Amino acid sequence: MKTQASLVPGALAVLGRFARFSVVALLAMAAVSPARAFNPVINKLYPPGNGDRTTNQFGNAVAVSDRFILVGEPHDDTLAENAGAVHVYDARTGRYLRKLTATNGAEDDHFGSSVALCGSMAIVGAPDEDERGAEAGAVYIFDVTKGTQRMKRTAGDGAAGDKFGNSVALFGNTAIVGAPRVGSDVGAAYVFDIRIDGPTTRLEGDDATSDRWFGSTVAICGPIAAVGASNDDHGGVNRGAVYLFDWLTGTQLKKLTASDEQNADFFGVELALEGNTLLVSSVRLGAGVRGAVYVFEVNTGTELGQLLPEDPVDNDQFGTRVALCGNLALVGTPFKNNADDPGAVYAFDVATRTQLAKIVAPDGAALDSFGIDVALCANMAVFGAVGDSLHGQASGAAYTWRFPAGPLQLNPVAVGGDFAPGIVEGDYASFTDAFVNGEGEALWCANLTGPGAPRGKNKGLFHTLNPGLSVDLGAQTGVTDLGGGLMAVKFGPYVMNRPDEGIFQATVKGPGVTKANNLAVFHQEPGAPSMKLFGTGEAIPELGGGEIQKWFDLVQDRDNGAALAAVSFLLKSGPGGVTKADDSGVLRVDDNSSVSRYREGQNDVIDNRSGGTVAVPEALGQFAPRVAVPGSWAAHFTAALQGDPAANQGVFRGYNEPELLARRGEMAANTGGAFFSSFLAETSPDWDPRFRAVLTGPGVTKANNEALFSDHVNAFPNIEPFARKGQEPDPTSEPGVVFSRFLQFWPAGNHRILFLAKLAGPGVNRNNDCALYLSQEDGSFLRLLREGDDACGCDCPRVGSILRVSVDGKNGHYAVLTSLVGGSRTGNLALWAGHAGADMNFPVDQALRLPSIRLRKGTAYQRATGQTTSVKSFTFPQMTDAGGAGGKGNGQVIGADGTLALTLEFTNRGREVLVGRP
Repeated sequence: MKTQASLVPGALAVLGRFARFSVVALLAMAAVSPARAFNPVINKLYPPGNGDRTTNQFGNAVAVSDRFILVGEPHDDTLAENAGAVHVYDARTGRYLRKLTATNGAEDDHFGSSVALCGSMAIVGAPDEDERGAEAGAVYIFDVTKGTQRMKRTAGDGAAGDKFGNSVALFGNTAIVGAPRVGSDVGAAYVFDIRIDGPTTRLEGDDATSDRWFGSTVAICGPIAAVGASNDDHGGVNRGAVYLFDWLTGTQLKKLTASDEQNADFFGVELALEGNTLLVSSVRLGAGVRGAVYVFEVNTGTELGQLLPEDPVDNDQFGTRVALCGNLALVGTPFKNNADDPGAVYAFDVATRTQLAKIVAPDGAALDSFGIDVALCANMAVFGAVGDSLHGQASGAAYTWRFPAGPLQLNPVAVGGDFAPGIVEGDYASFTDAFVNGEGEALWCANLTGPGAPRGKNKGLFHTLNPGLSVDLGAQTGVTDLGGGLMAVKFGPYVMNRPDEGIFQATVKGPGVTKANNLAVFHQEPGAPSMKLFGTGEAIPELGGGEIQKWFDLVQDRDNGAALAAVSFLLKSGPGGVTKADDSGVLRVDDNSSVSRYREGQNDVIDNRSGGTVAVPEALGQFAPRVAVPGSWAAHFTAALQGDPAANQGVFRGYNEPELLARRGEMAANTGGAFFSSFLAETSPDWDPRFRAVLTGPGVTKANNEALFSDHVNAFPNIEPFARKGQEPDPTSEPGVVFSRFLQFWPAGNHRILFLAKLAGPGVNRNNDCALYLSQEDGSFLRLLREGDDACGCDCPRVGSILRVSVDGKNGHYAVLTSLVGGSRTGNLALWAGHAGADMNFPVDQALRLPSIRLRKGTAYQRATGQTTSVKSFTFPQMTDAGGAGGKGNGQVIGADGTLALTLEFTNRGREVLVGRP
């Protein structure tokens, strides 16, 4: 239970040009539960000098990056009366660095009314600047490192009273600027590149009306720009709305409104956007002016809930300002209890919408307006207090607050050092791979420690399959009886793609076990002992008594009632009359314990591609050591065909009889007369094939001799290349840039495919030569992520290397692990997530399919134990085969609902398995 502590002023010590308060003082004024004490440090910032600064309103606007703090002082008189200024501080030390002013600053420009910061680049709004007319407005771009003004920008169509610069935001080299008074207060927002004095993209919305104040607030992250229209009516009066845009094209994606909207809500008065989360403030004039902050999922436009304080009072105006970083939101409430209180800022866990703390200034006084603006970067927050009167009435001040960023947005299901369920005197030591199914159930392997887990008994498989039990033990090496006295010596691959069922491979020991029969696959269900499905060295009737010598892939269909487990196998010569002519194939065990097999020497192959069923005269030859069984019972595999060497390999689908899908020597459609030469990998979303093939024939060179094939655009039997080496993915924007090599590919639903490719051509270098693409329903390419792309973050990072990708083959949720460069060195690893099948008006809204960062290395968090620590690393396994095919039915890291499984390590050496939707 949370309790609100009363304010205990801290001892003030003047340190240079800023003041520092004791930790005790801040803890006394921050309401947090004992397990989540933030242990923060607070500083107070003023401009240099002790002169009279009455009504300068220092702190009216604030921004922070990993290196710098900006504080606006829009009524500074240095250049002219109310010309304005911005002050720069070192974010690490609080040391005052320099003062920024406009090169053409003039009276009543109010430079510093709005500020935004990305790394070392800043944009400063002067909404009353007069170049294009009285109060038309302007913005200025600065390199904060040197204090150099790079450029001044005004709206090309600007006019008197527009208030261009009323709101500003930065993403990488892209700025968005609001001008809410354009055209009878219709409003507009402008997007431009801060590196060049080039064209702007004007955003207006599809339903422009007067007096809506579109552009009163703006936010930008990745391809998405959010624009508030706080006075928008839409069937009422001043209800407010927020518009989402693909700023690259200027296309409106969505219009968001509050689910419980009323007149005079002024929804959209303030915004914060990061990753897939958008915060929207509402004044709620008709509900006591208490205010509220709404949480939206960007790619769906879904309202997830509201942030509300635990101590609401009329006229608070909760949500006057908001800031967002990771899973932490800060909400400014500068008019808390009106004149009787100096204002407050509230901290929230966004995922749970839980209040974590209420923050007030240790030396706060009435009318300080503490929280008039808030900014957040990693574990550093900055708050404005324009009413502070140390240097004159409303001279202003700013506060910095350094603290952990709150709880993770994923749920820990296993924590290193905790007891391991089902094991007496055994604890978790560390973790290996973790997987999820479509219902968010998890399966993972742990290294164990403690008296109950000595050598030989120190590994366990755990899961969350059992209803009512958060975690259950599946099997422990050297202890758990797997049937017939068998016990696991070590665990191999394990898979859990379907609800309530997992499978795992184990090397076993026990009665009658030898090296020839010590490998087996087991089935795990909730509340039931593990059951052996098959193993090496045992006669299998469906294989004529043949014994499996080894297998290669272990996969599971994601649909209950279909393939419980499947492998590509090699049989032992001898038993069952097996020879080298019939020793390979694919084995599938279904839920009803029936066994299906496709085997070398089988001569019932059919070909349905011409509209009828035609028998293929050749028998199957040697099988490739791989199989895909993702859904709908069907197995996909590559095997030789006995006969003519020019046509002796094919890709097949196995449901009843093996069905030929493509064959060596056949002409490949839409390739200019090229022929299939060989098949490197195959997968499928359920029934339809996706495969990688080498081409030969007329016009084929090393630069274009490989392609990825499917029937996702034109239905089967129209198998066509959807991507080919030497092809230009974007000939309009990047002529000459081509695919040079395919690395990996995955189904992403029935009509979409993700693939990772190397690029070559003009402007391509080792820092940007790898990209993740989506082949969409109509065959068009959407580039999801490329090395060198800008990434969201106050430190302004870029994508370094694309390290790993995982894709849900059913609905198209995907996760990407990348390094980051150009930003904070401690935050150089990022987890991205996206949804290739995002509900949208295709292809207009395709920007909603792009990924966003959900987790970063180096971010400080409070673990469930209450310890303060930082994320040191996180990972997930790469589940593609040697040919690059993924989504085959191996263990999946991300499920059909977007639930993700990760293993994390913290700087205090803590390790956890986390599951959830980031």
